[in-house]
Amino acid sequence: MLHTILIILAIYSISFGLKESTLLDKPRNFITRSSPFFYKLFSCYYCLSFYSGIIAYFLFNPWCCIVLSDIVLWGLAGSAIGLIMNGIVSNLYKDLQ
Repeated sequence: MLHTILIILAIYSISFGLKESTLLDKPRNFITRSSPFFYKLFSCYYCLSFYSGIIAYFLFNPWCCIVLSDIVLWGLAGSAIGLIMNGIVSNLYKDLQ
């Protein structure tokens, strides 16, 4: 159970860090200006969370046991996690204002 919670938090943290972190403002702005793909990617939590799920897969699994179908499943799960967590956080911020 703890492992699952860590995975969920890792996927959302990767997405949040890439999209909202002030530390990454300059590289993110450069990348989004140079490519329409990255502009669309960074403007959508659902899309960004797909790739965050893939990054989390590589972080949580040993390199000797990489399976392509698991990479796709983690990406799809990451999309759902990002969408749900972003909805929760958005509602929390909406209530604070």
